[in-house]
Amino acid sequence: MSKAIAIGRWIFRFLGSYGVSVVLLLFLALLTFLGTIDQVHHGLYEVQKKYFESLIVFHRYLGVLPGVYLLLVLAFVNIFCGAILRTRLGWRHMGLFIAHAGILILLAGAFVSHEFSVRGHVTLYEGEQAESFISYDAWELVVTPQDENAGKQELAISGADLDRAASNTSVTFYADGLPFDVVVKDFAANARPVPADGVEAVDGFRLERLDHEREVERNVPGAHVVLRDTASGEEVESLLWGMARYPWAVTIDGERWAVNLRRVSWPLPFVLRLDRFTREFYPGTTTPKAFISEVTLLDDGLEQHARISMNAPLRHRGYTAYQASWGPADARPGDRLYSSLSVVRNPAEPFPLYACAAICLGLVVHFCVRLVGYLRAENARRTR
Repeated sequence: MSKAIAIGRWIFRFLGSYGVSVVLLLFLALLTFLGTIDQVHHGLYEVQKKYFESLIVFHRYLGVLPGVYLLLVLAFVNIFCGAILRTRLGWRHMGLFIAHAGILILLAGAFVSHEFSVRGHVTLYEGEQAESFISYDAWELVVTPQDENAGKQELAISGADLDRAASNTSVTFYADGLPFDVVVKDFAANARPVPADGVEAVDGFRLERLDHEREVERNVPGAHVVLRDTASGEEVESLLWGMARYPWAVTIDGERWAVNLRRVSWPLPFVLRLDRFTREFYPGTTTPKAFISEVTLLDDGLEQHARISMNAPLRHRGYTAYQASWGPADARPGDRLYSSLSVVRNPAEPFPLYACAAICLGLVVHFCVRLVGYLRAENARRTR
């Protein structure tokens, strides 16, 4: 028992040591440098996934490295063990205690934001309104009942599940209440349908795989989908593409269904209506100076008017709407314009403010304590 306690104390001291802090900081600096360099050849999304949102990084030249996600978890443990649990309580150390607690709040906020925040956008022309917002990069395959099948169950297959069907690896999905199985025979994160004939062709087309775009929102997926009747075993198949104008309409056993490959959407707890959009240019140029969206919030029968500009977002019921872009880019005077708003639901949004306040308070307290101690020491030296 005493040996186990000794080992536990050694592990605790090791995790809270300055040496571990230095190693973690060096790795964080290295991965930040590698990610910045790699961003020249790859998009921000890919670099973020590879270096900053992973536990392990496989680098072409340096081999296996810890990811920033893992490093920040270890940094939280290091600060908690070394600066919180091992700090001697008292007014002399209270400032450092508060400052390190602020750092822990910041790291906790980053974790909550990464795991639970939702980011998307909504695009509206003047007079249009939205009750949901759409993801920039997440896609799903949805099987929706039509008309008389309204009571039937809808099946939604996430993009992560669709990725299992990449490289012509067939994956079958089941759902209670559906009279058929959904077989995804192939899936490509970025593709386009092209005319073809032969075995690979479906209704005269096949999926042509494309390289991933640097801007992940430009990737348009495609899938080869087969619906297999669970009773008769009969199959119907089609190619689905993310930019198709209409979903695939199919009838099985006299029941109509719509199969669609679309971006993931989330409902808003209110209705957002665009009343007016204005843009301002720098004099004598076509360079935009400001975009302003005048909107109305419809929430439980109440109307609230607001203005959204580039540096003035709208915050309401845990959601934040930023002015992201507008279009069409080639619009002429008098043409109808649309406004694109970036919508974020982040439960950790106030965490950075709390963390900065705690860190500043801790540093002020620490410097004041040190100043008082210095002044007392000087006063004692002069009175000798």
